[in-house]
This record gives sequence, C-alpha cells and structure tokens, in this order.
Amino acid sequence: MKIQEIVVRTILGSSQIADYTINPYIGCSHACAYCYAYYYTRRIYGIRDPWGTYVYIKKNAPALLRAEMKYKDPGSIYLSSLTDPYQPLENTRRTTREILETIAEYDWPVIVQTKSALVTRDLDILSRMSSVTVGFTIITADERLRNFLEPGAPSTAARVSALRRIKEEGIKTFVFIGPIMPGTKIRDIAKIVELTLEHADLYYFDRLNVKPYMWYNMERKLPSSLVDFYKTMIASGYYNTIKKEIEELAKDLGIDYVILF
Repeated sequence: MKIQEIVVRTILGSSQIADYTINPYIGCSHACAYCYAYYYTRRIYGIRDPWGTYVYIKKNAPALLRAEMKYKDPGSIYLSSLTDPYQPLENTRRTTREILETIAEYDWPVIVQTKSALVTRDLDILSRMSSVTVGFTIITADERLRNFLEPGAPSTAARVSALRRIKEEGIKTFVFIGPIMPGTKIRDIAKIVELTLEHADLYYFDRLNVKPYMWYNMERKLPSSLVDFYKTMIASGYYNTIKKEIEELAKDLGIDYVILF
C-alpha cells in the first residue's frame, strides 16, 4: 500500500448530494472492484496506480477547512464522495475526526457515508451536532461475495451493528444499497433491508455507474466470466426490471426510499 502525505489548496468541494463535499483522503484501501472513484482520481489527479493500492493523506485538511469556513457561506457537508472517510488509515491518522471537530464548532449540517464501524468512535462529536445523518453502504448480505468485491472493507455484520449503535444515539440514519451489481436478485436486496429495517430511517438504491476505465479496473480484479455476465445483464435491461421489483418491495415493507436510477 502506497501511503503519502500531501498538501492541498482547498478542501470544501462542490457536491450534488450536499452544498459541499470533503474528501480527507485520495484513494481508498477498501479496494472495491466497482468503485467509480477510480475514474475521478485518474482524471483529476492523474493517478494511474491500481485502485486500492494507494492512499494520499490531505495533511492540511483540518486547518484548511477552518480557514475556508470563515468566509464561505454555511451549508451542508457530505463526507465523502471519492473516498471512505473511515477507511483503516483513519484509525491512526484521525483526519476525519479533526474535520468533524471543526464542523461541530460551526455547527454546519453533515452527512456521513461509510462502510466502516470506525465512525462510532466519533459519536462524541456527532451526537452534539444539531443536524447530522450517518449512512452505511451495503451491497450484499452474502459475506463471501462481499469479501470478493470489497476485499479491504469491513464485514456487512460489522456495518449493521454500527448502524444500530448510531441509531440508538438518536442520530438519523440511512442505508445505501449500491451499487446493485447486475444480476442481483430482489431476494438478496430484501435480505439487506431485513437486516437493517429497525435501524434505518431511509434507503437509497443505486445501479452500477459505469465510468471510463471501470470495466478495465474490474477486469483486473474479477474473473472475466463475471465481468462478461455483468455486461450482459446491463444490456438485457436488468435495471429496468429490478427497479420495479424494488418499488414493490419498498411498498410492501413501508420503508422510505429513493431510487437513484
């Protein structure tokens, strides 16, 4: 794993999810085979290393954030769009924690999305914010498949447990079921909902967002037969079918949800 400290010029970026986004790191050791961030790190930073093999630490991020929040209009902040703010390195570097401490001082709204139970470490900060939402990305309840597609990420069970703890603290929560890999059965999606139903306020469902270099990245990590299967399923109109099935599932269970495709 290549780990390097860097200095950046700005930390509050634009976002379609919130008013701003903060990415404390470039890269992610979760090494998810499907991650679209690989495309953006190539395009924005020119990084050609395989996804999951590098993490660049924005060492001046907390100080820079404090400076930017003094002159920028208050708004909601999304952590994070191109990395996991609670990937393993955060356990020792604490960059995300320092960022949250600053946000808490200014009391701007925060949306945190992660695959890691490490977020519970920062409940002391999150619980005193007036507007905070924490969500967990979960793509499957099958641990073998999860480990195959997300080799560096925590188990699904660990995420569900952390979600429960976050909810018990009175914090708003969501589950992001995505990307739904092409060919996933509705019963597999229902299993994720079943595991999290008592702890989630909202569900998001999203498809595999195929960006340039995505298939190239997946072909390096996954069997060619599986990648070919994904391509075939997309071409067959899979997402149109599964969307209708998700709508029926959500109606039957009475959950609040958003389908992003």
